[in-house]
Amino acid sequence: SEPISRTANALLANIKIYLNDNLMNAELNIQVTAEKFGISTRHIQKLFAADGTTFTSFLVNQRLENIAADLRLFGRHKVQISTIAYRWGFADFSTFYRAFKAKFGCSPSAFRARW
Repeated sequence: SEPISRTANALLANIKIYLNDNLMNAELNIQVTAEKFGISTRHIQKLFAADGTTFTSFLVNQRLENIAADLRLFGRHKVQISTIAYRWGFADFSTFYRAFKAKFGCSPSAFRARW
């Protein structure tokens, strides 16, 4: 894909900041984000594609990184994994579980057991 302009780069950076600030909102999606920035969902898709990723991949990855941080932080406190997953915007536990295992190569409970 072609490199994006400085303006597009700034817009993508602002979208990423917005997403990171709103990760806990399970209703956050590309449509909500497009409306927030007054652009089309296709425009957002093109921005992320030029950055070598997708909107959904970025959003899920950011959520998973925060969940992993919480699992490390609360490792021995035994906060329920589902509670942490829902807190970071996953609406469905099985979707979270599969995404976590794909990213980290183990179950969330095995990950937590390391800490």
